[in-house]
Amino acid sequence: MPARVRATLILALTWMGASWFCGLLILFDDVQASGAAALGNLRLWSGAMIGGTVGALTTPLARAGWNRWYWGALFGMPTCMGILLVFFFFFPHSWQPTRTEAWKPTLTLLGVYVDILIPVSLIAGAVSTWWVQRTCTSDSSAG
Repeated sequence: MPARVRATLILALTWMGASWFCGLLILFDDVQASGAAALGNLRLWSGAMIGGTVGALTTPLARAGWNRWYWGALFGMPTCMGILLVFFFFFPHSWQPTRTEAWKPTLTLLGVYVDILIPVSLIAGAVSTWWVQRTCTSDSSAG
């Protein structure tokens, strides 16, 4: 498998898992839902797919020669914000007047769930960048 494809897959799966995990924690905290109800929530799975897509778009950044795990951790927060923006664009909140105002619930969610979103974003960014740098840059001439 070419290094570019492998890096994209690593980032997509890492951010998909991180998005799913954050969504699950928020659902448990917000509605006190049971495990089965939370796992059956369509928005949880849609958020995971959006997270995987936005994470895959960060492939050129993660494969950059100067990038290290600590830069990846710092890039985790903008990636998280991008995931939330895309999510609220496709699934507008009830008090969000238009889709173009997706930044309002994004910032609100970051403020309310700071204890969930920031640590998971930093860890996902660091781990995914470290994993890409470790496995995909040694054979970068192949892909």
